[in-house]
Amino acid sequence: MSYEGYVQLLCEEGHQTSYGVYDYDRDKLCRCGAKFVWRNSVDVTNNEWSQDEEGNMVRCDGYVALEVESYDRCECCNHVNEIVYKIPTDKGQRIE
Repeated sequence: MSYEGYVQLLCEEGHQTSYGVYDYDRDKLCRCGAKFVWRNSVDVTNNEWSQDEEGNMVRCDGYVALEVESYDRCECCNHVNEIVYKIPTDKGQRIE
């Protein structure tokens, strides 16, 4: 039986990164050089969606929608240069 998925990661600065489940290494650092402090495994082996009792489609893969804390935009073109996310305390797993 195979497992397919990826790992959602946040560094101590709030930058989001993801790696394939087999590419994730605890010793990797974020692109900014900071340590990762939060992770969440997303299982996409069989299906990402299912129906709830009311017939609504809901995610069933463990994905956590991250909340934006702040972002930096270019004044000229309005391009988002950097997004900083809040580190969840109720979902995923803190990395020590």
